[in-house]
Amino acid sequence: LSFGSGFHPATRLSLELLERYIHPAMHVLDLGCGSGILSVAIAKLGATVLALDNDPIAVKSTQTAVQQNGVKSQVTVIEGSLGRGSNLGHWMGGTTQEMPPIEPAANFDLIVANIFARVHIALAPDFRQSLRPLGTAIAAGFTIDYADEVTKAFTEAGFEEVDRARSQEWVALAYRLIA
Repeated sequence: LSFGSGFHPATRLSLELLERYIHPAMHVLDLGCGSGILSVAIAKLGATVLALDNDPIAVKSTQTAVQQNGVKSQVTVIEGSLGRGSNLGHWMGGTTQEMPPIEPAANFDLIVANIFARVHIALAPDFRQSLRPLGTAIAAGFTIDYADEVTKAFTEAGFEEVDRARSQEWVALAYRLIA
């Protein structure tokens, strides 16, 4: 029931960029972890992960995926959202209970979010506050039609685009925090 079977182009593109940017010992936020496929991949690449989703079904799905793939020691799964994401409600139209946000703090080397463009646009400033200097954000989950809007939000938040992957109309973008 949760998003992220691994067959969707946005998920494949996210995995492609993660393979380019994840290094062992990194601390990564998987925002909107869905089924947990990206969290498992990140852990298999040697990083530690905070898997975060505001949907209790997604949280349970990620916990199961983490357990089944033997990466429980590298992945922490919690229900919640980053910063102002708690004010957006359930991103896919479901219902959520009120939950405290994870306050943005420079804790992460990389953030990956395979979520709607409107959520990326709203949370770009929170991504900035949550990354360590020169951190990377990977934004996916939307079509090329939204790439300019997402890039504008990230640029205004202090990022520069450094990479992209595309499959048909789907795109994943990598941004680096400007020093």
